[in-house]
Amino acid sequence: MNHWNQDSLESELFQAIDTKKNKEHNKMIIVLNIAHQWDEVENLMKTLDISELYQIANTPEEAMGYIKEDLNKLRYKDGDNFFWRRNPEEGIESQSDLDDYAK
Repeated sequence: MNHWNQDSLESELFQAIDTKKNKEHNKMIIVLNIAHQWDEVENLMKTLDISELYQIANTPEEAMGYIKEDLNKLRYKDGDNFFWRRNPEEGIESQSDLDDYAK
């Protein structure tokens, strides 16, 4: 059993947000705020103007909704086929673009 304390988890969260801000990764960051355990941290993060870097979910279903929304940004259709982008900012619009990207 892990014995994480809240300070340690907060530190890990801010490190993940900081590395995302510095474009070291583009992974989703979702804070699952069951029983409002993260309310104080959420209030602090609101003052830092970094809301585009993370999502707060109050239920597992809400967290899954954020994940599905993010996955839909990575999916695109070419004819009858669906393909996945590694990054939503990439301009892959066709199979040939995808083939070029894979090289």
